[in-house]
Amino acid sequence: MSNQKLKVACLFLPIGVIFSGVGGSFYYDDMELVAKGGQATGTIVALGRYRDDEGTVMYKPEVEFRDKGGALHQFTSNTSASSSAGELGGPVEVIYDPDSPADAQIDSFMYRYFLPLIFGLLGIIFILTSGALFIGHWRQT
Repeated sequence: MSNQKLKVACLFLPIGVIFSGVGGSFYYDDMELVAKGGQATGTIVALGRYRDDEGTVMYKPEVEFRDKGGALHQFTSNTSASSSAGELGGPVEVIYDPDSPADAQIDSFMYRYFLPLIFGLLGIIFILTSGALFIGHWRQT
């Protein structure tokens, strides 16, 4: 194995660990939010629409919901999607922190698990590639 491949392996390993850690952090934050137990049905009051760098139309829903005490709250999703989570004026399920209702998100697969999956899978790919390169190097020596 050339030194070039060994350098790539040494570069891919920390990148993979970082990506996996970011994915794990997103997942951990989601599980903490779920554990706090605030659930509500919200209404999509606006769809922030924009084009990404590739020209794809993306949406960031703005959702309004009432907490268990009846207080009205509004948040804009942190996650953009190429299709909206629902129709303008339509209902969506929301999970939120009862102690800080501004900390809320749409309770759907796309909005909860997309970022943890993407970062986690990329991290695993980088780690496995690095491992394969290291194993190849050790077998040649």
